[in-house]
Formats: sequence, C-alpha cells, structure tokens
Amino acid sequence: DLPFFSSKILNKKNYREISDTDHLFLTNQRVGFSVLPGILKIKQTKKLKISVFIMGLFNKKPNYILKRILRALFIGFFILTMNNLIFLSKGEFEFAKKRLPFFKNKFKFFSFCIDVDFWTKKSEVKKNKELLFIGNDGQRDYKFILDLAKYMPDFKFNIVTTKIDKNQVMSN
Repeated sequence: DLPFFSSKILNKKNYREISDTDHLFLTNQRVGFSVLPGILKIKQTKKLKISVFIMGLFNKKPNYILKRILRALFIGFFILTMNNLIFLSKGEFEFAKKRLPFFKNKFKFFSFCIDVDFWTKKSEVKKNKELLFIGNDGQRDYKFILDLAKYMPDFKFNIVTTKIDKNQVMSN
C-alpha cells in the first residue's frame, strides 16, 4: 500500500508556495506521494527541482500480484518525477541502487548519525537533558522508548509519533 494524504498537504496556500520555489525538499516519500499531482501540474509550466528523503520506501511487499505491479509502477513514476532521493538508511540505499540501477544517479545517501557522546560512559552525567524521538518508523521499538523514559527520570523525553497512544505515556 502507498500512503497518501493530499487533502492535508495540497491546499491552495501550499500549492502557491510550491509554485513559487525553485527547489522543493520533501521530508519523506509519504509527503512526496501526496503532493505528486500538484507537482506534475507545476512541472508543466516551470522547472522545479525536487529532493525527497526516503525512509522505508521499499520495505513493503504486497501479498497480491496486481498490487505489487501497481506499486512498482507508481514507485517508478515517483522516482522519475523526483530529482534526488536522499536515503537515510545505508541498507535501503544499497538495495535501491542494486534493484533500480537506471535511477542510481538520483540516489544519494545521507548518514543520519547518533549522538555518540551521549552514549559514552562519562564520570559525570549532565542533568536535565532533553531527548527527542520523531517519526513512525515501523522498525522502531516504541515499548523500549517508553521503558527508557521510565528508567531515565532525570531526562525529558519528547516523543512525536502516532505509534504511541497518549495514555501509554507517563508525564513528568
């Protein structure tokens, strides 16, 4: 399945904003799929460069052959429309290059790093640090994040996701 929410993104105000830009950066493929109709319309009259961050575009394989074919066609059309696909996962980047070599010049890898200083043992730990968890990554262990927040009460956890129900979160 391909996620769309065009009605929330592609309104008149945003369409004008997109029309007035030369380079559009999309935060993920879901946003890209949602604005695709508007982008196609804009590209008929002006040159628009589009870069999109990719996180999990290739991680689903529909059960039915027709869905697989339609998904593959739509993803191919999506890639044709974009100028740069910026992968945050090295594995997905390598998979895409191998699976779709025709588009490999559009594929870029951006190493999304972890704060290694935070995870090293130090003699003194600074108090009142804030930690931010963003996104709805299907591979993230959300129970672990909640457990970690309970284990580290001196830290403020900001969790922005639809994968955790508000009733599950303890507030400090």
